Amino acid sequence: MAITALVIFIVVLVAVLFGLIGSATQPVVATANDFLTAIQKSDLQAAYDRLTPAKQAGLSLAAFTQTIPPGSLSEWRLPNQSVSTTTGQGTQGEVSGTAVFGGVTYRVAFTLNQVDGTWRIAAYTFTPG
Repeated sequence: MAITALVIFIVVLVAVLFGLIGSATQPVVATANDFLTAIQKSDLQAAYDRLTPAKQAGLSLAAFTQTIPPGSLSEWRLPNQSVSTTTGQGTQGEVSGTAVFGGVTYRVAFTLNQVDGTWRIAAYTFTPG
């Protein structure tokens, strides 16, 4: 009886922990998904608008469009995500996975920061392979 209660307790604890982790990373993943959805719809202004002000200050919209891989974005998966808080630097999120542009698969990675309570993309990479 005690072992059954302990097993149930552990199962519930694990479920709660996964729920907390998922709720913390969900807005970060949503922002990365919104960014990629805008690219898929060829709305590069909307994708650019999801960048942090600091990133926009160093990258014009015209320059930004040159960083997007050629071909249309047909699909993506973002299975890897984390959120961490660093003293003095605030909260940062990381999201990564794959995206297919024009039939070519790219590894994608995003670093996100909170700006006025909203997650914004501070850095991104598209690496063929």
